[in-house]
Amino acid sequence: MLPLHSQWTHRELLNLSAVCTNVPHDIYLTLPALKQPRAYHTTILIAMWRLLRISTFWLALPLLHASARDVPRDSNATDSFKDLFPVSNYPLKSWSMSHRVPGYFPTTPETFNIPSGYGSANSFALVQGLGSAPFPVINATYVAGKYDPGSDSGFSFYALGPEQVNLTTAKEVTMAYSVFFEEGFDFKVGGMLPGLYGGDSFELALNSCSDTLQNKIDSCFEIGPNWLAAGAGEVYAHLPFSGKTANDQAICHGNIPGGRECPGNDYPQAYGIGFGAFQFTPGIRTTLAQRILLNDAGQANGEIELYVNGTSIWRAEQLVIRAREEGRIWGLQMRTYFGRAGIPPDGQDASPNEQHAYFGDFSVAITQDL
Repeated sequence: MLPLHSQWTHRELLNLSAVCTNVPHDIYLTLPALKQPRAYHTTILIAMWRLLRISTFWLALPLLHASARDVPRDSNATDSFKDLFPVSNYPLKSWSMSHRVPGYFPTTPETFNIPSGYGSANSFALVQGLGSAPFPVINATYVAGKYDPGSDSGFSFYALGPEQVNLTTAKEVTMAYSVFFEEGFDFKVGGMLPGLYGGDSFELALNSCSDTLQNKIDSCFEIGPNWLAAGAGEVYAHLPFSGKTANDQAICHGNIPGGRECPGNDYPQAYGIGFGAFQFTPGIRTTLAQRILLNDAGQANGEIELYVNGTSIWRAEQLVIRAREEGRIWGLQMRTYFGRAGIPPDGQDASPNEQHAYFGDFSVAITQDL
């Protein structure tokens, strides 16, 4: 508080308030030199008004940043969506479809930015949010007796995201979303969930990994969560064959909570990481966030980290995620279906009846550039 006594002249108060607002005092109203007490009262009011103006500006500043699609720096301001942006580094660029994030994008095909020929507006169905939530979510319908992404069950498309956030410039990216499996959901033996994909070029990233897992491919990578029997969770990673020695050491013999599935000769690049380290529960929303740090070309210093409801569950380090300097993160692999990548399907893979899961809050942040 200012020591408001007769030793403060009205001119001193005007100067003080001008300094606080960091503007020249002569652009404001200047009072004549009055010796009456009322002059001091008026001057004090002007000083207080200017202090209020600058206070309002600084309080509003985080919201101005947020409207530009950034996450506010104030840790207290991010409490309501830390589960979507859990990495401590401040995002260089980001976007979100979550209504909890100021300046969020609508959940539409236009926001997802689907490449031509790799999905369409018909690839998913939007429904109003669960309960009283006014925002839309994606409804994945798993058809009875169906499995894999080509069966019109669940959904499958690729997404580049808003053009303002170019993932090919990024070394470290976090992708997050919420998933809600309906009450009574039967997980059977497992299924796929959305993740990130990348490669040496746009075409190689989209086509090489999905061509065949038996090929010893170095030109692409895929990383995303799975669900397993009884709702156990894991992360599936399709990584370059040339990094197999380093990746086997880091994943198969590393100190990662939960189980792990290491590649065999038939599927030499497919890893299951940390299965059972977290759990999906039907009827309860789960927020997943996966962080990918690309390795430097020729070095095993990449990282994959999984967050569940804002808490880090595990981190795999010393990985080879890209084989060459050309390797980039390209976008979101928006897929969900019964059956597991790298596992030959059989009758146990299919959904036993029509079931539903709901997806929303899709968010992406770049926290390091290449």
